[in-house]
Amino acid sequence: MTEEMWRDFSSWVAKPSVTAVAEQHLLHPLSRIEPEKKIYLAEEYNLPNLMERCLQEMDCLIKIRKLHKSKYFEKLSDKTKVLILYCVILSYIIYV
Repeated sequence: MTEEMWRDFSSWVAKPSVTAVAEQHLLHPLSRIEPEKKIYLAEEYNLPNLMERCLQEMDCLIKIRKLHKSKYFEKLSDKTKVLILYCVILSYIIYV
């Protein structure tokens, strides 16, 4: 199933068990979905494990710039943008 199908199915049923299955699908390492879209989906459907994984993967400025240029960045809440900024600061402190 594509991630759009999982997302639609999750919103139609709106049960935690369906959302959990969709989250596991998005967490799979072989998922072809862009990280920018995963962050958006994690926020949109309140998928905390996916959000945590995506934020951990935001470990370099190249990835963060790519997210900033994506169509999903403007759709993110201020809270998520602050979390991304926090990841930038942490990656800077660790590598300096």
